[in-house]
Amino acid sequence: MSNLPWVEKYRPKKLDDIVHQTNAISMLKEVIKTKNMPHLIFHGPPGTGKTSAINALAHELFGKENISERVLELNASDDRGITVVREKIKAYTRISISKNKINNETNEPLPPWKLVVLDEADMMTEDAQSALRRIIEIYSNVTRFILICNYIHKISDPIYSRCSCYRFQGIPLNIKKEKLLYICNNENINISDDALTKIIETTQGDLRRAVSVLQLCSCIDSKITVESVLDISGLPDNDIILKIVDSCKVKDFKILEKTIQDIIEDGFDVSYIFKALNEYFVMCQDINDSIKYQILMELSRHDFRLHNGATKYIQLMSFASSVHSLLNQA
Repeated sequence: MSNLPWVEKYRPKKLDDIVHQTNAISMLKEVIKTKNMPHLIFHGPPGTGKTSAINALAHELFGKENISERVLELNASDDRGITVVREKIKAYTRISISKNKINNETNEPLPPWKLVVLDEADMMTEDAQSALRRIIEIYSNVTRFILICNYIHKISDPIYSRCSCYRFQGIPLNIKKEKLLYICNNENINISDDALTKIIETTQGDLRRAVSVLQLCSCIDSKITVESVLDISGLPDNDIILKIVDSCKVKDFKILEKTIQDIIEDGFDVSYIFKALNEYFVMCQDINDSIKYQILMELSRHDFRLHNGATKYIQLMSFASSVHSLLNQA
């Protein structure tokens, strides 16, 4: 158990362990009581408990020894084509299930249906979703489907209309702090308040990522500081952001070019740099609103290109060049 990654070691095992998702958990507890469940879509940001909630539901419904027979789990980002839907999912839904079986852990009868879980269902192709819709229609009497996704708008309307949707919210800061402190106490980790705050801030509502960052930091030193958090997570500190801004203010373009090259060579994640630059320019009082508006528009365009696969160096250099022109214009 001690060799497990902390994400798995401290993953919620029961529905009662899932935090801050009251509506979804109340519904799932009712499913366990009644053995009746609609098709479901769980959507929301990563690290909020979607997969953990379904794993807990499956174990409480079927018991450990029946999971392999009653649950098919696929990651739709890997198995997202129409062939997988037609072969794996359709074949599984056609298999008959043993009736009158008992969950030995609860001594209650098993539900008269199987469960198909599609993680990252928003990555499925349109053809695959069309095929899935038909399978949902035909095999609903013996199979229930749960789709997990981060972006609900990527699920087709015909599937959406056949499912009950539950939104998983980002984990609040106080709950994340409580969970991380619990892990630190269990693992004998000494962490400063500033370092804990930095982990919580940088991972936003993603509790899973916060636990991963915490474990990575602990591998370096049992005493975790802000510096180790920034180093592990690849986040730029304030000095890096100020260095970029100061270089943009200098008329000599070669200074800016050298600064950007150094930052890229140091391995910083440009998406985090853009996020930090956004916060800087929004709060900056030394730049007039007209220039600030143009800078933020440029930032949004370059960030969009970056997330669509554009080269990190080119996007950061291009954005910095635009800021350089705006700040040095006559």
